[in-house]
Amino acid sequence: MADQLSLYLGAVGPIAFAEESQTAVHSVLSSDDPKGWDNQIENEPVFKIEALRVTLIDGNTFTDSHSAPLDHYSDQVSAGAVWSYDGFAMVFQLSSVSSRTTIIDRRENFGALSVTYRF
Repeated sequence: MADQLSLYLGAVGPIAFAEESQTAVHSVLSSDDPKGWDNQIENEPVFKIEALRVTLIDGNTFTDSHSAPLDHYSDQVSAGAVWSYDGFAMVFQLSSVSSRTTIIDRRENFGALSVTYRF
């Protein structure tokens, strides 16, 4: 069995640099200057606490078979961007995930792109 407790920390408001990011993207795309930033919410912390319990099966369930020790460590780093316009949304994310056990040590990098339309 593996237990996992995660804490995600972040911020909203001017400290998150959303105005600067949106202005830069609008500049690159030669779009109109973004509006509404005078009404932005104040700086506030945001967080999420997540608990997960997973049951791990070592080897074959009903007969003897090869197995490996379950000492396991992993980490994940992700970054992404969201673009939305007129009911369309596009989300792009890059992630780098490590998986380390007593016999495996590897890092995998991947990206994801999703496009949605709200009607």
